[in-house]
Amino acid sequence: WDMNCLEQVCGICTMVINGRVRQSCSALVDQLDQPITLEPMSKFPNIRDLRVDRSRMFDYLKRIHAWVEIDGSHDLGPGPKMSPEDVAERYAYSRCMTCGCCLEACPQYEGDNYIGPQAIAQVRLMNMHPTGKMTRDERLSGIMGDDGITNCGNAQNCVRVCPMSIPLTKAIYEENRETVIHGLFGWFRKPAEPAPAPSAARSRPACRGSDAHHRTGPRRPWRWGRSPTPPPAPPPSMPWGSAR
Repeated sequence: WDMNCLEQVCGICTMVINGRVRQSCSALVDQLDQPITLEPMSKFPNIRDLRVDRSRMFDYLKRIHAWVEIDGSHDLGPGPKMSPEDVAERYAYSRCMTCGCCLEACPQYEGDNYIGPQAIAQVRLMNMHPTGKMTRDERLSGIMGDDGITNCGNAQNCVRVCPMSIPLTKAIYEENRETVIHGLFGWFRKPAEPAPAPSAARSRPACRGSDAHHRTGPRRPWRWGRSPTPPPAPPPSMPWGSAR
C-alpha cells in the first residue's frame, strides 16, 4: 500500500476500510469495528494489493487547466484584491488532495464516464481568481463534454466522504449554472469569419453589348442614355487608279 505524509494531506493512502472509503493514516484502530477489513478502491485500476492507479484524476486536472497562467517567474508584485468571502470559499476548494474518495463513492462514476466532482471544484477554484477568469472559457469547455458535469446525478455521496469537508455540491451547482450560460451565450463572443476575397473574374467589368468586335476591340466611352452600337464597317478596299 502507499503512504507518504501520515497527516491526511497527500491523499495517497486512500483505501476502503470496513466498507467505507477513507484515508488510512487518520483511521484509528481503536475506533473501528473488529475485525478490520481493508480493500483497494474499486473505481480505479488495481496495481497490486491495496495500490491503485489514480493517474486519470491528474489527466482531468490537465484537461481543465487547473492552474493560473502567469507571465514569468519574476516578481509580479501584489496579487489582485479579493473579498474575504471569495478567499474563504477558494481556500476550501484548495484543500483538495486528489485522493479519489469522491469518485469511489460516486454512483455515477464507472470507468471513465464522468470527470468527477474534484475536477469541477478545481474549475470553480481557478475561475474565481481574478487572473484565472481570463481563461475561464477553456475550463468551462473542459467540463461540457459527454463525460462532463451533466453526468452528475446529485447523489451527494462525494460531500459525505470527503476527508477535507470540501463543499463539492456547491461547486457543482455554481459551475452547472456557468456552463449553461457559457453554452447559450458563448457563441456571441466568437470572432466573425473574414469575408472571402473577390476573385479576379468578378473584379473585371462586365462587357456591354453582344458584338464580338465591341467585346474585343478598343473600349468606347460610355454615355448615359446611349445604347451601345457596333462601330461602322470600314469601306471596301479599291485598287489604285480606279475611278471613285
